[in-house]
Amino acid sequence: MPADGVMSNPLIRLFTRLLECVTVAAMALLTLDVLWGIVVRFFGNFAFYRWCAEKLASVSHEAVVSFMSRLNRSTDEMATSLLVWTVMLAAPIVYAERAHLGVNVLVARLSPGLQRLTDALVHLLVIFFAGVVMIYGGWRLVEARFDAGQVLPGMGWPKAYVYLAVPVSGVLFVFYAVLMMCFDITKRHDPLPAETVEQLREGGAG
Repeated sequence: MPADGVMSNPLIRLFTRLLECVTVAAMALLTLDVLWGIVVRFFGNFAFYRWCAEKLASVSHEAVVSFMSRLNRSTDEMATSLLVWTVMLAAPIVYAERAHLGVNVLVARLSPGLQRLTDALVHLLVIFFAGVVMIYGGWRLVEARFDAGQVLPGMGWPKAYVYLAVPVSGVLFVFYAVLMMCFDITKRHDPLPAETVEQLREGGAG
C-alpha cells in the first residue's frame, strides 16, 4: 500500500488495511467455495448418491439427491454473493490508492491551479455518482428486496444481503473521495519530468 496521498494518515492507512483484509478473506472464501462446488459436481456425475442410499438404509436415494442438489445451489449462490462483495469492497480501495486505470498526460501539462481544479471536479463526480446511484439507488434496491421477501433458495438468506454491497461500497467511495479531494486541493500532483513533457511535445508536433 502506498504511503502517499491520503494514505499518509496512519488512521486512514489502518482502516484501509483492515478493509483489504476483509476483501482478501472474502476472496479466499470464494476460492474455497468454488473448489467445493467442483468436488460436489464431480461426485454427482457418478452413482455416489445411490451408493450412499444403499449403505445407509435409513436414508433414501431421493433424500440424498435432494440434499446434494440443494448443496449445489448453495455453492453457486455463495460464490455469486462473495464475488459481488469482493468487487464492491475492492473498488473503493483501488480508487483510494490511485491504482485504477487513468490518463494523466493532459492533467500533468496544466498549471498547478488547474490541476487542483481538475482533481476536485473528478472527485465531485465520484461523490455524485456514488451518492445518487450507489447509496440512494442501491439502498432502494435493498429495501425493495426486503419488502418483496426474496430469498436465495439454496441458502435461505434474504437476497437483500447481496444488494447491500452496493450502498456499502458507495459509502466507502464517498468517504475516500472527500478525503482525496481535500488532500488534492492543498497539494497538487507532481508534474511529469521535463524530459517526458518535451518528448510528448515533440511527438505532438511531429
